[in-house]
Amino acid sequence: MCSLVNARRANTVGGWLRKTSTKRFQGKERPVPALVLAFPKMERNPLDIRVRFGRAIRRIREEQEIIQEEAAERCGLHRAYYCGIERGVKNVSLRNIEKIAKGLKTSL
Repeated sequence: MCSLVNARRANTVGGWLRKTSTKRFQGKERPVPALVLAFPKMERNPLDIRVRFGRAIRRIREEQEIIQEEAAERCGLHRAYYCGIERGVKNVSLRNIEKIAKGLKTSL
């Protein structure tokens, strides 16, 4: 973290990167925040455990012929969080895995 802070201070002007790192937005050059460049969007490997788990619960949900919203309600989770789990973008705790198993009436 210390190196990130030092790199950010060295390359910034008032918290924003210098004009060398810009994006076009509505035809205007806009500076990109330092943290956006420091933490690029994490790519999801198809073999990643989160992706495999998401595919597994999606398959179970589709076999039961229920929609995501209903599955989330059965599991006691927020709809958006449940959708993120199925897409493989959320890290799921063991407690939530248990909730999902009970909600979808399947074993761990």
